[in-house]
Amino acid sequence: MKMKNVMIVTAALVTALVLGELVACSVIGYPVISRRERRRFIPSISKNRLLILYEPYSKFWAVEGGNHVYRRNNLGLPGNDVDLDADKQTIMVAGSSFIEAYHIPQDEIATAVFHKLLEDSDPGKYRVINAAAAKHDPYLAWYRTMFLARIYQPDKVILPVESLFNEWLVPYKTPLDFTIPQNFGEPATPGLIVKIEEAVRQKSHLANLMTRALHTILRRKSESNAPKEIARIPGFPEAMKESILQFHKSFGDDFLLVSFDNDARENKMLEDFCEENGIHFYSDESVLQPKNCFNGAGHLNVEGNKKLGELLEKAFSKTYPNRQKKA
Repeated sequence: MKMKNVMIVTAALVTALVLGELVACSVIGYPVISRRERRRFIPSISKNRLLILYEPYSKFWAVEGGNHVYRRNNLGLPGNDVDLDADKQTIMVAGSSFIEAYHIPQDEIATAVFHKLLEDSDPGKYRVINAAAAKHDPYLAWYRTMFLARIYQPDKVILPVESLFNEWLVPYKTPLDFTIPQNFGEPATPGLIVKIEEAVRQKSHLANLMTRALHTILRRKSESNAPKEIARIPGFPEAMKESILQFHKSFGDDFLLVSFDNDARENKMLEDFCEENGIHFYSDESVLQPKNCFNGAGHLNVEGNKKLGELLEKAFSKTYPNRQKKA
């Protein structure tokens, strides 16, 4: 009798798992987790000790703006495919999740719009690489750009910013350390538990969905127990200044700072700072408006990305009117 009960329970569990997998895969359409590489990044910052690189055309689930499945490009980065074979000038666009824009189709994100506009005016002359990542302030964006610059060797680097990142930059001690770690970019091998977890999530849609949900719950619990965010602080944080200066030091005249911050006072601060330090700068307060954001306050929606792409093209064209390639 006991054996019969065990068999019944086992059969029920197997049936539930099979049905769950079918629902997750065929009904919901939730993807399996993509394969990824881990590279050594910034050892001094616990949450950024590793840099995650995704495989080309990997799929992911986006919640904001509706639940959709999107995919990365041929480089495993946001945006349209990038032609690396042709003799083109490479424009690398750094930034935060506003630039990464994983919540809308890849051909409608700002960097894709920017590239299309460049193609319309100068066919076959440029490639645009989206180097942005979620939760990357300008300090982290510089490190990520330096890593990707080793691979793609940009001719121009653009950093679009949506704010002065007061809250984000508060935890950093100034002066900031811009030292490239000795093992920067080297492969990092995950532990056995992580390997097993990812192997299962690469095969099972249901396992990936359930694990992602669990991770989200744990993250939100951790955030709720953490100290509350510091209210927006007026002024120009020193860490922001240092990060901008470091971008300029690394890329010189080939660096362009673009602000789509909707605060004219903050843009004036940026403008004065860049003028004082000989840094290319352009701003526009009309992009980051409620009508251009999800639910009036989230990331940029499709229309917002369109306007940001147009702003990037306008800023680039005005900054580099001759558009001559480097010798």
